[in-house]
Amino acid sequence: MKEEDIKRLNAKIIEMVLAIDLVESECDLFRLEDHFGTTYRQAVAKVDDEISVVFSLPQGKTSNIYILASDGQTDLLRNILANIEESEKETNIALGNLLLLNSEELIKRDICGVIFLPVDISNVLDSLPNNFCFENNEYKFLLVTFITNEEHQVWKNKGHDALMDYFTDNDKDLLLF
Repeated sequence: MKEEDIKRLNAKIIEMVLAIDLVESECDLFRLEDHFGTTYRQAVAKVDDEISVVFSLPQGKTSNIYILASDGQTDLLRNILANIEESEKETNIALGNLLLLNSEELIKRDICGVIFLPVDISNVLDSLPNNFCFENNEYKFLLVTFITNEEHQVWKNKGHDALMDYFTDNDKDLLLF
């Protein structure tokens, strides 16, 4: 994908996120580079003083847009999204997948990974489409949802549907980090 096409795609994604009623009308753009020189771009838009929407801006290598609305520190959340994108080099990430992450910051919070869910289950992001087309390519918004060690055990031992039931039964707050 050409650089100008990537810029137009990213502008469309930003426009879609900023069109959410709860999100403020502007966002901050960020760029991270790993030790191999791979660039990851993200944007952060505020919902209020506590909640931010953090999302990836694909650079032509993926059709996934990772997004979350959270009360967590945005710099940490951006690093997590970059780590998720980096994981795509080794594994395909799709709706319903679970990705284990090993980070001291996450371990302190009893978080062992993330699961990728449809954005329409988020009370902040539910106006976004799960998929959209741009220049004959389909792109997917994947809601990044943190999971605890206990939730991982439910998923591992009983499966995806049991984890979704567990979330419902325990009133999982998708905004808390």
